[in-house]
Amino acid sequence: MFLLAAAGVLPLLVYGAVSIYSLRDATRRSVISGNVNVARQVAEQIHLYGQTNVDILNSVAGNLENTNLAFALKENPDKGNIRETFILNQLLNSGFKVSSPPEGDFIIDGLTVEVGGKSKNASQVMHLDDYLIAADDIETGAGNKVPLWLFGFLY
Repeated sequence: MFLLAAAGVLPLLVYGAVSIYSLRDATRRSVISGNVNVARQVAEQIHLYGQTNVDILNSVAGNLENTNLAFALKENPDKGNIRETFILNQLLNSGFKVSSPPEGDFIIDGLTVEVGGKSKNASQVMHLDDYLIAADDIETGAGNKVPLWLFGFLY
């Protein structure tokens, strides 16, 4: 009789133990998989957040009047941004009221200033009455085109 009872209960105990082990293993794998997915999503969000903030800081650095900030944020910052930042810094520190015009880079007391490199021409502003081209990489100016470095004397 004992043998008969043991033969009936033993398979139930083994089945129960195997079921509990399988359930525990499946739950563990499911939790690990879920955690990996959450970690992957968090990593993507952190990367996106970091990249977005770097992009914002790069664009704002040009308006903070300090060319050194652009180099702190990026190894090779945009040369045009550096030029415009330099001009803005010099003009503001000289007491000029500088604003952003619909055309050109800056407007100072009715004078539109377009900033660029050596080959910068007046095509963007030549239809305006008063304009000035501040060009980098030139030593002397002619007409409405002046060397960018001259603005350094305003400080």
